Amino acid sequence: MTLLTFLDIKAEADAEGALEELIPFLALSKQDMAKYMKYTVGITVCYYSGVWSAKASFLAMYFALGEKLNKGMRKVLLVATVFTGGAWIAVVIINLMWCRPLSRTWSVSYPTIPLEIC
Repeated sequence: MTLLTFLDIKAEADAEGALEELIPFLALSKQDMAKYMKYTVGITVCYYSGVWSAKASFLAMYFALGEKLNKGMRKVLLVATVFTGGAWIAVVIINLMWCRPLSRTWSVSYPTIPLEIC
């Protein structure tokens, strides 16, 4: 759909009625929007877990070389592992605590107080 077509349909909606009636697939109900926002929370945690598992697999590969590494490199590897694990925990907590309480993440009502926007 081109922008001109959308603007034409938008103009028709303003003249005739609701845009949702003309293009039902463009508008979501508040319940559907809240449902998709709830899915987004879970998907985000899964995404970051997947990215960090790739990092963990690289670290595991280096741990397999443990006997061939000197003590200094093993300490660096251990520090990198602790940092990677801590970073994963921090990213997941930050994403879950961005809106407090968590239910505000999927709230689709317009806030009356500007500070309530997440």
